[in-house]
Amino acid sequence: WVCDYGEIFTIRSPFPLLIPNQVVITDPKLVKELCINQANMYRDPTRFSTRTPKFASATRNTVGVGVTGLLGEEWRWRKEAILKEFHKKRMLEQDRGLIEKIVAEGKKLCASLDKAAQDGEPVMVDVLTTRAAVSVILYFLFGRELQFDAEALRDSAKDLMECLMVAVFTLGFGLWKQIPGTHSHGIEERKLRAWKTVDDVVAAEIAVLLEEQAGTRPV
Repeated sequence: WVCDYGEIFTIRSPFPLLIPNQVVITDPKLVKELCINQANMYRDPTRFSTRTPKFASATRNTVGVGVTGLLGEEWRWRKEAILKEFHKKRMLEQDRGLIEKIVAEGKKLCASLDKAAQDGEPVMVDVLTTRAAVSVILYFLFGRELQFDAEALRDSAKDLMECLMVAVFTLGFGLWKQIPGTHSHGIEERKLRAWKTVDDVVAAEIAVLLEEQAGTRPV
């Protein structure tokens, strides 16, 4: 894209009047200046489009209250609370093992693609990348290997994103989702199934964390 269009270019909206044209900016310094310094992403008054009350409500309904779609001071507080864990120095600490995990997943991904090339068989690359990415994320969060179905998680993520779009653009979604037979109700059911798929992966580990915090088992 950069070779063809430069560092800043516009993608035409797939749904005019509903979704604005998308401006792509590939310069990290400019993105930081616009999103954080100019748009007040983390504090009120904000001009950041995804921090509107309607979008925040839809995101809370779709992804969960503890993840994103937060407004103003609450968003800033969450950001500051977790930012230190994402500092490069912390993530590169030898005893954390995160770099080794990333390298191992990268090798698995390359091996899967090599095998597919040799066998001449088609592969779902997004499932392979989902497996690699989620493995790293879970290791970052819990410090251990967790088992999961990559294709099921991929499908769940797609369902959640579709639910988010429907919640944002459907007038009266909160009412329609309670009426069986409506499109909104069907989307809400898919959302609940997606939640369960994700919860089943991490529920046992979260239970362990709660026990450790309560002091009923060693950390």
